[in-house]
Amino acid sequence: MKENKVRLLGERDFLPFMKNEGKEWRKSAVKKVRFQSFDGVTLQSYYGIPEGAKGAVVVVHGFAEFFGKYHELCEVLYEAGYAFFFLEQRGHGLSEGKLADPEIVHIDSFRTYVRDLHCFVERVVKRRTTLPLLLLSHSMGGAVAALYLERFRSVFRGAAFCSPMMHLKDDRYTFFHIVAYQLYAWALHKGKTLSPGQKRYNPSPDFLTSSQGSRTRFEYLVSLRKRSPEYHTAGASLQWGIASVIASRVLIRFAGRIETPVVLFEAGDDHLVSLEGQKSFVKRLKTTTPEYYYERARHDLFNAKRPERIMFYRNLLTVLSDFLK
Repeated sequence: MKENKVRLLGERDFLPFMKNEGKEWRKSAVKKVRFQSFDGVTLQSYYGIPEGAKGAVVVVHGFAEFFGKYHELCEVLYEAGYAFFFLEQRGHGLSEGKLADPEIVHIDSFRTYVRDLHCFVERVVKRRTTLPLLLLSHSMGGAVAALYLERFRSVFRGAAFCSPMMHLKDDRYTFFHIVAYQLYAWALHKGKTLSPGQKRYNPSPDFLTSSQGSRTRFEYLVSLRKRSPEYHTAGASLQWGIASVIASRVLIRFAGRIETPVVLFEAGDDHLVSLEGQKSFVKRLKTTTPEYYYERARHDLFNAKRPERIMFYRNLLTVLSDFLK
């Protein structure tokens, strides 16, 4: 399949397509796999391999996300001739690892996410394809991907980071703050409680304050969440917050260990992650890293307004193709 044959949907045709042709494609082309991670926790994954595929893209999603948010992106990859492998990370979607309160996303350390990703690559991806592997990550998934690449340096031919969480917006925590919060969480058993400033699931969120620029894609995501309680993850636990701050410090400090070619896609109107953190990460890499900047786009570039979204997809497909040369 040629990349210029890929259909990039607009605003009016998105919802009808997802309910009809897209639904039929997911039934016929997308397969589900449940597997056990390193500690016995069962994780949910999805994949699709088109005929004559030229590469396989492993997709690592962001905080409180699930496969449904990536239906369009995965179909674009498939139509462009790439196999895709999508892992619903621990505590997300249909994967295990949730707390008794399923709205709270909890993790002990981002090392756990990294070990899950490694198990996914070894136990699911490599057992189903010998195609060259590419990595595509978004937001929190960007932090996981960076930590993974710092440890496993010869698995992927290239890695594309979409609005990566290298540093949270307005994160000014010092080492003292991290230690104090960790001691508080441990001593008072507060690690699994909702972190200060985090919110619970809202069945009627406001599009204007969302991380998306496309209203129809926003509505599609809201409808998926409403239909499935498993998708009601919303706020972070205190321990997740501590783990995320530690992860951002570690991934920037050791970015020089990464040997995989890297490309960054950055959103100018991003209210969730810091552009400065992304710049700090890039400066520590061994090689010059291309950066694509979309000044008016919000955090979710693949759900941006039409001009930025179309440009993002075109740039992404070009980058993936270049990785394979």
